[in-house]
This record gives sequence, structure tokens and C-alpha cells, in this order.
Amino acid sequence: MIPDFVDGQNLPRGMYECTWEELIERFGKGHRRSQLCNELKALIERARSCDFLKVIVDGSFVTAKETPGDLDILWVVKRGTTKDIVSEDCAKLLDGTGSKQQFGHDMMYCPDEPASVATLADGLGFDLRTGKDRGVIVLTLQ
Repeated sequence: MIPDFVDGQNLPRGMYECTWEELIERFGKGHRRSQLCNELKALIERARSCDFLKVIVDGSFVTAKETPGDLDILWVVKRGTTKDIVSEDCAKLLDGTGSKQQFGHDMMYCPDEPASVATLADGLGFDLRTGKDRGVIVLTLQ
């Protein structure tokens, strides 16, 4: 379940699991947000075919900002997965530098280790511009 914004703009600090329908209901309204949801859906379909486990979405998309710029994505993958051992299609999702150029979104990945996921998600939830903590959204892919 996605909680209310704590300050009118940001989710409270933490990781919030939700369904695709909940994400759309909360963050999919408006032309730009609808466009980003369509792009996220295509990326998720690709990630599912790569056997990725979860996607964590953060940044301005999961705020009250009317027109977010892009998607900030953390793919959670099976332990031992690297871009060197997956198909070329899957490796493109794991290439932090290339993903921005190819898809227009910031992407990174981490293994399915609770401490690693929590640490990265916590860091991703910190807004460098405002100095505020904010929450992130988690979708299970499998």
C-alpha cells in the first residue's frame, strides 16, 4: 500500500510494495505521468523476460511533482547476476551509463540481498536537491 505524502510532496521514508494498478492509480495521472507509466510497463515486461525479481522506482516520479522528468529505477536481480552473464537485451537494462542514453531513464541494479537492497533504496530515497528523505515504490516482477 502506498502511504500519503508526508509533506504534500514526498512519500515517507521507506520502501512501499504495491501492485501495478496501485502505482497507476497514484502516479499515472496526467500526460507526462501516463507516458512514463507506459515506458515503465515496457521496461518491466523486458525485465520479466530477463528473470529480474523486483523493480524499485524512486525520484520525482514517486512524488507529487506534476511533470516528473524521467524514471529512476533499481532492478533487483538474482544473486550472481551481472551484465556479463545475461543476454544482450537484459544487459542493456543493467548498464547504468548506457540505459540513460538508450531508454532516457537512470537505471542500476543490485543482487537480491536484503541489506544491499535496503541500503541502496534508502540512498535512492534521499533527495540531494532538498536534503529530504523520501520513500520509494517496489513492484515484484515474478
